Amino acid sequence: MNSNVRLQRDRGFRQNSVFVIMPYGKREVRTAQGDPEIIDFDALYHDVLVPVIESVGLVATRADSLYEGDTVLENVWNGLQEGQLVIVDLSGSNRNVMLEFGWAYLLNKKIIPLTQSADDVPSDLPGLRYISYGTHFSSIDRMKTELLNRLEALRHEPPAELTLVPMATATIRPVPARVVSVSREHVVVEAEKGQFGVLGAADVDYTRIMTDMARRFHVGEVIDGAFETTDGYTRYTMLAGQTNPWREFTQEFAEGDVVTGKVVNVMDGVGAFVRVGHGLNGLVPSGALRDLPPVQIGTEITVGITRLNVPNRQIQLAPAGARPAGRPPAGKPVPERPKAGDRFDAEIIRAEAERDGRGGYALVRLPGYERPAMLHCTQMSAEVRADLNRGQLEIGELLMTEVIKVADNGKVFLRDLETEPPKGD
Repeated sequence: MNSNVRLQRDRGFRQNSVFVIMPYGKREVRTAQGDPEIIDFDALYHDVLVPVIESVGLVATRADSLYEGDTVLENVWNGLQEGQLVIVDLSGSNRNVMLEFGWAYLLNKKIIPLTQSADDVPSDLPGLRYISYGTHFSSIDRMKTELLNRLEALRHEPPAELTLVPMATATIRPVPARVVSVSREHVVVEAEKGQFGVLGAADVDYTRIMTDMARRFHVGEVIDGAFETTDGYTRYTMLAGQTNPWREFTQEFAEGDVVTGKVVNVMDGVGAFVRVGHGLNGLVPSGALRDLPPVQIGTEITVGITRLNVPNRQIQLAPAGARPAGRPPAGKPVPERPKAGDRFDAEIIRAEAERDGRGGYALVRLPGYERPAMLHCTQMSAEVRADLNRGQLEIGELLMTEVIKVADNGKVFLRDLETEPPKGD
C-alpha cells in the first residue's frame, strides 16, 4: 500500500477468522515490574496463540502469511478487513502494532488486546479490557484460559463494523462521447468541443471488470457516459450516478455465508452464474456442479460464498454443504486427483513473469484439490501470457483452465481456455 492509496473498505470479514497483530521475531519488552526481557513473538504465536484459536474452531492469520497485496501494510489492511475477530499484542508499544491497532479500532472490530505491561496500553482508551501475561508457564496458562473464554464470547456477538467511504468531492458532467481508439485495457473517447477521456475496464459495469474492452466497444460508436473529476483527476465513466452495489453487498454478506439465488446463466465448462443479491452474480464452477441435478436458467439454488474478491468484482460460490477447496474433512481421504481433460475455474495464487526469455508461470488453486497446480507460460493463450508479462494477472483472479497432465507425484499441469461470460452475466 503506497502513500497514494487510501484506506477504503473493499471487503467484508470472513466467518471464523482471527487476525493477529503482534511484533515479529525476538524483541525486548518491559515486564509489569519494569524489567527488560527478550520475547520470541513468533514462538508465542505458533506455540500458544494458534493452538488456542484453533481449539475453538477458528482460523488464525498473521500478515506474514498473506501475499495478496504489494506491501506488508496492504496485507495488514486486507487481513484486518477479513478478520471476524482481532487479537493485538501491545507488549513493547511497537509502532507498527499501534498503527494497525488504530486501524482495527477505526473499523470497530471485535478486539482482544494482550500485553505484558499495562504501561503499553494507550492512555487515550481508559477502561480498555486487556489480558495481561508474563513468561512464566503459570501466567501463560492463565492467559490461554482467558483468551479462550474471550474468543468464545466474542465470536457469537453480532458484528457492528464500519464501512469507510470516501468523502464526496467529485464533480460529474454527463455527456455522450464517440469512441476514437480501443485496446484490450481501455477506450479513448472524444466528446463535444474536442475533449478527450479514457474509459477504463472498471468503469463500464459494476457487476464485473471487463476483461477485453475490444470485445465490447468499437471505433465510431457513441456511448452515454460522463466526465468525472475527483481530486484533480478526470476520467470518463459509464457508472456516474449509479450506486456501487458492492458496498451494500459486503455489509450484508461475507465469505462462508449461505444464500439462495436464481441461476441467470449456465456455460458449459465454466459453471452456473447465480444472482446472489444487490444485482450481483456469483459463479458456481462446473466442477462443483457434478454431483447435483442439472441446473437451468431460472432454477433456485442454495449456495455458500467461498470467495469474495471485491477488487476484481468476483464472487465464487459452492453448493451449500460443499467442502471449501483445499480442506478435506477430518478422517476422510483427500479428493481424487484431477484427470487430463478436466476443466476448472482456477484461482490465481501466484504469478511470475518471464525474465530474459526464461521462466514465466502462474500457480493456481483448483476447487476441491489441495495442492496448487501449474499453468506454464507456454500453455497460456497469447492474451493471458501478455497479461502475465505486464504484471496484470492478479491474485484471486479466475481463469478457465484444462488439465493436460498429472504427474506421478500428483503435480497438475494446465492450459488456459479463453472464455468470457456473455455481456451482463
